[in-house]
Amino acid sequence: MDPSQIEESREASMAFWNMVPRTFNGTQGAATLAEWLHNMEAIFRLCHIVVHLQVMLTSRHLIREARIWWLSLGDLEIPRDVWMNFLALIILRYRPLPGEGLNMHHRDVDIYRDMYMRRYVSYVVAWRLYPKESIGHYCQRFRDAMLPYIPLDMNRPMMQALHILKDGLPPEVRQFTPPPTIEMALDEMIDAITGAEIITYMVQVAPEFQAPEYEDAALPIQGIPP
Repeated sequence: MDPSQIEESREASMAFWNMVPRTFNGTQGAATLAEWLHNMEAIFRLCHIVVHLQVMLTSRHLIREARIWWLSLGDLEIPRDVWMNFLALIILRYRPLPGEGLNMHHRDVDIYRDMYMRRYVSYVVAWRLYPKESIGHYCQRFRDAMLPYIPLDMNRPMMQALHILKDGLPPEVRQFTPPPTIEMALDEMIDAITGAEIITYMVQVAPEFQAPEYEDAALPIQGIPP
């Protein structure tokens, strides 16, 4: 690190500390987490904190259980110093209990939408953390993560979620999985994946087996839904 970078880091740290940021201990609930993250991002804007210092400064305000959890992630393959990765990891770790997201939706639409958008971004990172897990475990993990966050009337988010689910499958299974539709529920998609796994096995052991063909017009999933 050259002298100019050291001075930049020192000035940013001083400006950040002068704003008296809150701490997060990991036991305060989803609403507090959302407020804490919002507070941190507001300080970034006010103090003009450069991107490569945001995670370092924020992580210093994790205390007790949250601090222990953060230090335990030292061996992750994804870069932990990227703010969006930090958001993905902390939201996955401290997500609301089932139903809490819907209750927040009734109290404050903006809080719910903000929570959902952060959750959506987290999938792109999260599904790459377990490259060797079984398909059954992958689907169960996805179901457990998604259900508290997707009301039944949110068709577009559900479609995007189903495409993310499919994109995380091994290519040999993915090719025999039908493309998601608006009418397809999460459990139906998981059943289709289970069927595709069976088809994959049949193709491997019986070359004469005729597998179905699917034309998959996948939705673009880059970006955040409005």
